Amino acid sequence: MEIFDDRIEISNPGGLPKGLRPEDFGTRSVLRNPQIASLLNRIELIEKMGTGINKIRRALEKASLKPPKFSFTTFFTVVFKQTSCLDSATTTGIRRCQFPSGNPVIFFHGTGSPLHVSLIDKPAIENGFRIIAPARPGVSQSEFRHNWTVLEYAKEILELADNLGIRNFGIIGISGAGPTLMATACTAPERIGCVVYLACAMPLYSDPEMISHLGAMDRIFAEMGTKLPLSIFKIPFSLLGFMETVIKSPESFAKMFDASLSKADKEAFAIPEFRYLIMKDFQELFKQGSTPPAYDAQTVYKPWGFNLADIKTHIEVFHGKSDSFVPLEFSEYLKNTAKDVRINIIEEQGHFYHLVYGYNTLKNVKELFYYR
Repeated sequence: MEIFDDRIEISNPGGLPKGLRPEDFGTRSVLRNPQIASLLNRIELIEKMGTGINKIRRALEKASLKPPKFSFTTFFTVVFKQTSCLDSATTTGIRRCQFPSGNPVIFFHGTGSPLHVSLIDKPAIENGFRIIAPARPGVSQSEFRHNWTVLEYAKEILELADNLGIRNFGIIGISGAGPTLMATACTAPERIGCVVYLACAMPLYSDPEMISHLGAMDRIFAEMGTKLPLSIFKIPFSLLGFMETVIKSPESFAKMFDASLSKADKEAFAIPEFRYLIMKDFQELFKQGSTPPAYDAQTVYKPWGFNLADIKTHIEVFHGKSDSFVPLEFSEYLKNTAKDVRINIIEEQGHFYHLVYGYNTLKNVKELFYYR
């Protein structure tokens, strides 16, 4: 489920059942699994088969709301239009895993959009977490503003928590979330119950020795991103956005990252649904053009505006040993710089382990911070 200021989107893997044409949707019913549907009907967990879509449409019409919009690819998606429910400093696209009584955790998305956080929705519910995943400025539907800083964004995260009625919360970040995750940890230690770092970026991209551990494409963009002004850097960065737009095949999309994929990550990209979701995730990043994602990248590459040594909260690190997107040396730098850091090295795993094996990730977080 993704909640934005103007709509709610609900997606599920799998398109229409075999035998049901898009033009017949809502007028005919085809059971994907007749045995399960029949069983659920007999135990009265299904009120009446084949009536759900029309019930949704009638309920929205009765409430004087706009009709739902359905779309079918390898995912089934329904969009409900809504009015703004937040009074925050900026218009922010937010994904929420709706489990209101769960332990609140704000998840800082990596390079891409909050869409990839959907991979941990089910593990979050089963482990008792309420996941809130805001989009950074200019990502997906989130309003972009020039010259935003990671410290400003950290304050907006606190405003978001206030608007949601949340006093204390955990924070988890992955990959390109490094600057905003660490800035939030630095800004409000008294409100943060845990800081979980899943192979995040560090302010090391101007260090030739450190970036030598990156894949070739990542190293080239890091060198340009640290040295060039945004007006120039966005030109080569826009090529990524152009490729995201023209590439419709998840297989072709995955080949763009092949040089940076470890063996374990290549196994993850061999899963069709995972390839498709990550492709859509990157397309969301470039939804507003090349300037917002280029600026977002430079918040990672350039100085962050605060000192990691000032972070008072304990930081729990999980890092795949074979990660070549964010090398293990980045986590070791954090341990040597911040006051209280513990590194958990995951053998024979790469960058996407934390999402693909979301159950393991959130189970570890629960045992470390919520069984006390």
